[in-house]
Amino acid sequence: MYTEPRQIIDISKDYIKEINGLIQCLDMQKIIDIAYLIKESSLTIFCGNGGSYTNASHMAGDILINSPVEGNMFAIGDNLVSFSAYSNDISYERAMAEEIIKRTKLIKDCTIILLSTSGTSKNILQTAIESKKLGFKVVSLVGAYKDILEPYSDIIVTTKSLDAGFVEVVHDFVGHCLVRILNNLK
Repeated sequence: MYTEPRQIIDISKDYIKEINGLIQCLDMQKIIDIAYLIKESSLTIFCGNGGSYTNASHMAGDILINSPVEGNMFAIGDNLVSFSAYSNDISYERAMAEEIIKRTKLIKDCTIILLSTSGTSKNILQTAIESKKLGFKVVSLVGAYKDILEPYSDIIVTTKSLDAGFVEVVHDFVGHCLVRILNNLK
């Protein structure tokens, strides 16, 4: 068994304390409202970059497999061929928005869930703008900075941290909460 200096143990305890504090600050009513949007939508599309993309893909998969929701859902980027083609042929900044426009031509009741630890990603902003033009519901899960996405979001959930790692952990928690809530909605 390894024996770590007290400092390492304290760092770990501080991390747990910080995460717990951020989770305690979440507005659970907003998360319940998101669950209802997912339940009522015929299509839910999740979007994110980097770690937020992996959380978006994880959320889509967990909700699809582990909840009774019957609507279709996926994360932009799960089809790497289309995402890379849009990024190359149009621009990375517009890739998500263009894929949503193309995939939703015949769909009227779509919910777009955006994950951004910074809340300032240009491609996430473009996706929010286009989604609102299409009349879709937009949910944004962001870190402490919400000002850019808020005007285009029907629901915005903020994590009061500028640390991307903390925000990603909280977003993962939100995804697991959504599964539990969806399994208990009437």
